[in-house]
Amino acid sequence: MADDIPVKVFVRARPFSEKEKLENARECLQIFVESNQISCNGRAFTFDGVLDPQTPQDTAYDVTASFLLEHFFKGFNCTVLAYGQTGSGKTFTMGTEETTSSMASDRRGIIPRLVSAIFEQIRDSSQAASFKVYVSMLEIYDEKVHDLLSPAKEPLQVREQGGSVFVQGLSRSKVENLVETMAQLEKGGSLRSKGQTAMNAQSSRSHAIFTISLEKEAHGDDDTGFAAKLHLVDLAGSERLKKTQAEGTRKMEGIRINEGLLALGNVISALSESGANRHIPYRDSKITRLLQDSLGGNSYTVMIACVSPADSNAEETLSTLRYADRAKKIKNKPVVNIDAGQQKIMELKEKVAALERELAETRMGFAPCGVDSNISAFEIAQMKAILAEKDNLLKVAHEKTAEIIFQKTNLYNQLQHIEAERERLKSVLTQTVEILNTGEEAESKEIVHRINDIVTHELIEQEEKESSVSRGAQGDTDDEVMDETFSIKFVDKQTCLDKELDDVMQQIKDKEELLLKAVESQKNVDELMKQHRQEMTSLQQRIDALLAEKAKLEADLKKISVNNRLAEERRRKLLEMEKQLAQFRKQMNELKKLERQKQQSEEIQKRMQAEIAALKMAKVRMVKQQKEESEKYRQWKLKHDRELVQIKQKERKRDFEAAKEKRAHDQQMLVCKQKLEEARTVNKRLQAQVERSAVWSRGKQDNEKSYEQAKQFVEAELALIGSSYEAEQMCQSLKEQRRQLGRKKMNLLRKREFYVSPDEPLKKRRSTEEGPGLSQDDMEALRKIDEDLEKIENQQMLCSDELNKLQRGCGSIDVDSRTESRWKDAASERRTTIDQELEIKGLQSKKKALEEKVRDAKQEYEDRLREMEEKRRRLAMEFEKQKAHAEMEFLNFVNMLSSSSKGVDSDAVEELKRLRVDIERMGEIRRSLENSKFS
Repeated sequence: MADDIPVKVFVRARPFSEKEKLENARECLQIFVESNQISCNGRAFTFDGVLDPQTPQDTAYDVTASFLLEHFFKGFNCTVLAYGQTGSGKTFTMGTEETTSSMASDRRGIIPRLVSAIFEQIRDSSQAASFKVYVSMLEIYDEKVHDLLSPAKEPLQVREQGGSVFVQGLSRSKVENLVETMAQLEKGGSLRSKGQTAMNAQSSRSHAIFTISLEKEAHGDDDTGFAAKLHLVDLAGSERLKKTQAEGTRKMEGIRINEGLLALGNVISALSESGANRHIPYRDSKITRLLQDSLGGNSYTVMIACVSPADSNAEETLSTLRYADRAKKIKNKPVVNIDAGQQKIMELKEKVAALERELAETRMGFAPCGVDSNISAFEIAQMKAILAEKDNLLKVAHEKTAEIIFQKTNLYNQLQHIEAERERLKSVLTQTVEILNTGEEAESKEIVHRINDIVTHELIEQEEKESSVSRGAQGDTDDEVMDETFSIKFVDKQTCLDKELDDVMQQIKDKEELLLKAVESQKNVDELMKQHRQEMTSLQQRIDALLAEKAKLEADLKKISVNNRLAEERRRKLLEMEKQLAQFRKQMNELKKLERQKQQSEEIQKRMQAEIAALKMAKVRMVKQQKEESEKYRQWKLKHDRELVQIKQKERKRDFEAAKEKRAHDQQMLVCKQKLEEARTVNKRLQAQVERSAVWSRGKQDNEKSYEQAKQFVEAELALIGSSYEAEQMCQSLKEQRRQLGRKKMNLLRKREFYVSPDEPLKKRRSTEEGPGLSQDDMEALRKIDEDLEKIENQQMLCSDELNKLQRGCGSIDVDSRTESRWKDAASERRTTIDQELEIKGLQSKKKALEEKVRDAKQEYEDRLREMEEKRRRLAMEFEKQKAHAEMEFLNFVNMLSSSSKGVDSDAVEELKRLRVDIERMGEIRRSLENSKFS
């Protein structure tokens, strides 16, 4: 089982750019190369390696990528991934834009160095012939995959098969050396989507993956073949639209790039987390799907995080370092990528070896291991017959293999013969062209060359004339010298054109005579070709018949596998037919050669006719040009006089613009001073809030903090968050102010070059000192520019100082990490107060519960009382009814007794007693009800 290998992460900081130097940007990074640590605004990180801005390209390659070669040549997949902000040096580090002309430069990146090392190791290997190298290159633009080495423009589909992700239809090119590989890289790099933004003049607008495939064939039983891939990934940089100032297409490109990088960040975050049931969102983006094996899969992966040291990019730099820190936690499981065909061959070899052992054991008279020893003789005979049949099949396969090898050898010999014949025909063609291209042809080429010289000379003169017009503001003395020079050139040019025109007319005459001779020779060639056309037709028919017979013999040879003698005769007959075919083809080639010579002669005639027509056109053009030059000279004089007036007007306008720019500059300096004062105020407020928070934290062991003090702490923390947000906004404002000062400084430097550049034609060999070439006005303008530059540099330094202070203050306040701790501290300080409040609230709750119970009990009592009263009333009514009924029965009974003639019997007496008892019992019940009512 493969071991878990962590992703190696390196960080490389680039030097300051010219734009950042103009903005007077400060460094926000502290780099400790020996301990592999880097700090950004107080946040420290540790990686596998840290490269400072002074690290050369060869050292960067040795540290980050050279060790991958060992794993690559063992059959493991490898990946080098460059990640970072736009303009942070990813493409420079990877070398994606390298060409064949820069592949030997000391500034070349990782890709050309890796390619060179791969071919050196193959060349030094004892099995160099067993290695094959292929390259492919793709880009992911607008979430669509495009092949950069194929002319097709249709997007490709990403597929998955057997747990491996691949691009369907991606082309591969076989390469033999460094030059061929770099040519393919240069081809792909030229087709890659690039564009200009405010942060990078050549910004990559797509993710690019350059893949090197190494395939090794196995030689011998102990050797193992493999097919490994080396992915070299140059990601597009993350962008902020506010900084890139992108609009339209560039804006949508930036949004797509950020979406892909966000998906990549989510994958890195998911892989860095622990847990068996985690979900890795590889399918959220094309780049994450293609990097599935590189991140958490089957690959040795190196991630190079490229960062900017400028404080204007501190937020992006810190974000990149956090991504890189998460990537360190990713684990891969690389395994050797054994070639599928080689693996199948190894399995078949093992199976053949096992069968051979079984066959040997069977021939020795005993059953192989694992076979039942009680097998019958019939089964043994049947197995022997099967083995004999397999032996016959093996012999037939060997014979077919030998026949294929023989055919392959014959085809190779025929290929060598064809190559030699092609070279011979090429030499014959060259000799024929030399014979036909006589001295007159050379003269025609010389004429064309002269015409090109005339056109080139004319363009040069035209450029000199235009440049001379643009230099018309030097003064009266310079104008007179320039007018004289221009007039001399005009006369010389007219004389030269007259001479060239005479030469062209003479050459036209010579060419027409040569063309007549060529037409006469062509008639002889036509008669000769007419005689040979019939021979070509008959030869072609015989060749077709021989080819058909040859095909039939080859088909018969493939069917025959037993009768070797008959096959040998047919092979001999086939060889004789091939000799006849070769002879006929030779004759056909000779005839075709004559046909080609005829065509070449016709082409030469056409070319000569075209050259004569071109010379005549050149003659007309030269005559027309002489007239145009005269008219141009007259127009130039008029234009020159008008430009003198315009230059004076421009001088007045320039003075007005200078005064306007001075007012704008003073206004900008005033705004900058106000911004600096606001920044100082914000910084002081932030520091005060930090100190108040620190004082409260130092006294947090005091458990006697009151509720009001805890409330003050919460208010102080909220004020600290507000001050931190205000400081971040002020940082952005200072960065923008510094960028504006940088642009102003660039404009002033360009104006300064107008006075001090030695290549400027208006002033010769000027110097920044008080040189003789500067006028008094120029010296005054130069002095003002220097003063403005000094003011801008001072303002930039002040902006950088305040920005550094604010960033350090914001860096010391990690809002995310302080949020949890501040509420823990607040909870700890207020624990006693909160417990008391909770106890009071608990008692109040109990009181409310008891009051509620009392109310419920009282309500229940009243309900019970009403219920009992209702029950008593019903019982009283029932009692009255029963009493009345009993009295009625008693009276009836008494009447019955009185009306009876005889005395009262015993049953009647008993009934009378029972009625009396009931009456008494009802009286007691009534009395008890009355008593309960009053109670």
